[in-house]
Amino acid sequence: MVFTSPVALDSLRRSSNKKVDDQAFEWYNKYHWIVDEIRKYQDEVKRIEKEYAVKKKIVVRPRDNRTVRPFPETTNQMYGWLVQKPEFKLEKYGPDLHPKRPFLPPDYWDEYEDNKNTM
Repeated sequence: MVFTSPVALDSLRRSSNKKVDDQAFEWYNKYHWIVDEIRKYQDEVKRIEKEYAVKKKIVVRPRDNRTVRPFPETTNQMYGWLVQKPEFKLEKYGPDLHPKRPFLPPDYWDEYEDNKNTM
């Protein structure tokens, strides 16, 4: 076991903090031009956004008057009963427009369609 005194630990902490500060200062001296370029581009983007700003169109949606009441008297009252109501149907645009295709590469789809039509 290595026992270190509080003074040694404090000295290690101070030297570590000094290294971090020195590295941050060195990085800024070396790469401060990148920060300046980023700020310049951000200012330019803000200027362009103000110049070409489009007024936001506020869309007011009509109030949804559907109701889920009354709850049915079931053991869990969770699922299965809501889809019986026509206003909660998921297929409000009709059945699926794209029927299932067989697991074939796209090169064979035309042949499959031709064979299906002749049957």
